[in-house]
Amino acid sequence: PKITIIALASARHHVYLRSLGADHVFDYSSPTVVKDVQSLGKDIRSGIDCHSEGRSTHLAARCMLPMGDDDLGGGNRRRIIRTLPPGLISGTIPPSVCADEWILSYTALGKVMFSPDQRLLE
Repeated sequence: PKITIIALASARHHVYLRSLGADHVFDYSSPTVVKDVQSLGKDIRSGIDCHSEGRSTHLAARCMLPMGDDDLGGGNRRRIIRTLPPGLISGTIPPSVCADEWILSYTALGKVMFSPDQRLLE
């Protein structure tokens, strides 16, 4: 089965994310972003929250739920992996989404930024 890549990002990053292979890109600051993602009709089972601060995990979790369903129950929980520890997020994660896992990212090595053409920025 084909994997569909859905990205939430600010509008200035949409072209770049599409160039990396994103099938659908949405502006995370849009008041309708959750409804827009849900209207794709995709059964979103897993995701990665690359920002992992503020309400980003909460927003991603809401986008993963089928329209109007916030408690899928049983073994139907969705899964989000965060790139930073849980203490940096705010908002309530719906019970049908597991967001307990996280991977250590730039916090271990210091924040390193790359431009789209892969040159190291200072």
